[in-house]
Amino acid sequence: MNKGEISQYIRIFVLFFVIFIAFVLFLDLCTYALEFSATSYLSKLITTVNNPFIGFCFGILATAILQSSSTITTLAVVMVASNTITLEYAIPIVFGSNIGTTFTCLIVSVSHYDKSAEFKRATTTAFLHHLFNIICAIIFFSIELGSGLFSNLSYVLGKQLKTAVGSGYFNTVNPIQTILDPVKKLIVLNITSPYILLVVAIIGLYISLRFIVWFFNNHLMDYSSKIFKPTLFQNRYKTFFTGLISTAVVHSSSTTTSLMVPLAATNKISFKGAFNFIIGANVGTTLTALSGAFSKSETAISVAIAHVLFNVIGLIIYFYIPKTLNTTVTIASILARFFEKYRLFFLVYIAIIFFIIPFLLILVY
Repeated sequence: MNKGEISQYIRIFVLFFVIFIAFVLFLDLCTYALEFSATSYLSKLITTVNNPFIGFCFGILATAILQSSSTITTLAVVMVASNTITLEYAIPIVFGSNIGTTFTCLIVSVSHYDKSAEFKRATTTAFLHHLFNIICAIIFFSIELGSGLFSNLSYVLGKQLKTAVGSGYFNTVNPIQTILDPVKKLIVLNITSPYILLVVAIIGLYISLRFIVWFFNNHLMDYSSKIFKPTLFQNRYKTFFTGLISTAVVHSSSTTTSLMVPLAATNKISFKGAFNFIIGANVGTTLTALSGAFSKSETAISVAIAHVLFNVIGLIIYFYIPKTLNTTVTIASILARFFEKYRLFFLVYIAIIFFIIPFLLILVY
């Protein structure tokens, strides 16, 4: 590799880093605006969770609103630690949050709405994440209701882990947030209304996503075969650990998994490659709540462990049971073709799954 190629790689990396930072900034501002207006209500609502179904629906709804499964899982940990809710009701919240976290990928795919082929690939990728989490959540929630397997196993593991590790609190530094915090504080000081901030954040998020798509189309066409496939996406396990580590570093699976949508939409990576990365990101995001739980009770640690078990058992099913992944890709492709033809129904589907059904079920129960 000569100096000219090295210089070209550096320029491409810097350009992508700037676009990526803008994307994360607007995503964080969007989350902040929603948290500012909704957190007090959600905190009050979680105290009323006295039924596993309510907990499950709360996890879906709250995570879709805040766009952060880590936030909701950590909230569940805190609520259990303060004896506000029991472990049996907290675990369904964790399971529901794993469905709610797929909202971001589905929304990101809308940025490809005006290009038929890209939209189909984007929604296929988003549905891979969505279907994996929703199938695992329904199966595991049913097992938990019938046998209490996850709550019992999580409690035993939590007790052993608490004894082995002690009460030390593991706190990790998020380098991305270290860069963005001063910028976010400056913006928040100048835009005091959370509703105006939300509008600005959504517009900025859309623009940054369009720039990411532009970047992938114009700058990675020649480099995708040199960079992604031979390195980060060389095989299943390397891709998995790339997703795990990157998500653990930035503390946000919404950020890392949503980047897979434009990559797959612009044909830079395969659907299976994107899916392996997403599974790794799902495991990586569990480390946030787990690290924060060590300073709390054994029961609180058990909630975080339930989140780990959900994603680890899910990846074992998909990695090692034959045809599971291929079947999911097929179903995701069928859904993508349908919504490519009837695109308005895609938005209707998102509204029904993440907001209308959970809200109505909470009212009923």
